[in-house]
Amino acid sequence: MDNAIIAFFYDYGDILFLALGLYSIGGAVKQWSWFVNNSRARNVAGRTGGTTGMRIFYVVLGLGFCIVGLISFMTGISVLYIIPMIKADPLSVFELL
Repeated sequence: MDNAIIAFFYDYGDILFLALGLYSIGGAVKQWSWFVNNSRARNVAGRTGGTTGMRIFYVVLGLGFCIVGLISFMTGISVLYIIPMIKADPLSVFELL
């Protein structure tokens, strides 16, 4: 991975994850036509039981992004360290708080 990309995630990963989470939640709650009618969103809708299931999925996904971004922002630990920690032991996140 390019060093500039890694440096960007160390510096702004928390803001990026918060923005992606809010984007996902906003698209699901407001049912933006360009967000909901996307081909990938239709694939998710087919697997989750329709439009309502797709909207719930994107809200949960957005909340996950927001939580990771907030933890990174509050602790000062980069997202690049938090995500592997969550994958290895999901309950270890509570040790950071």
